Amino acid sequence: MSLPLEFVLHGSPVSQQTKRRQRLTEWKRDERIAARQHWSMAPPFPGEVMVSITYFFTDTAPDVDNVPKPILDALKERIYADDSQVSDPFSSKRDNYRVLRVRNPTLLGPLQTSEPFLHVKVAEAPSQEMAC
Repeated sequence: MSLPLEFVLHGSPVSQQTKRRQRLTEWKRDERIAARQHWSMAPPFPGEVMVSITYFFTDTAPDVDNVPKPILDALKERIYADDSQVSDPFSSKRDNYRVLRVRNPTLLGPLQTSEPFLHVKVAEAPSQEMAC
């Protein structure tokens, strides 16, 4: 198995700033379990990666910038050795109750449940060259 890797994690994300530290620990554990089910390579990917996280919410959405940190930490040491390898992080949120045009079959089942979930995709980072 190689990159890209994508999976769905059911439930609402937990912010890094939460006062409920036990819930944050549980969230990271659940994230690691979900990643492990889809990634069997050892050692972790050695190069730079791009991580895309989309939160599909049903009620109140958290600030989009509070979602990635616990997820990036949870993928560390399993998918990549260190989160410093993440050169291109992307985070977005979508309301489950709005009309969405979906082209990714991975999302069809979770969207039909009307429950919150996250879609996580890890891929090799694009070229770091810039033309100025």
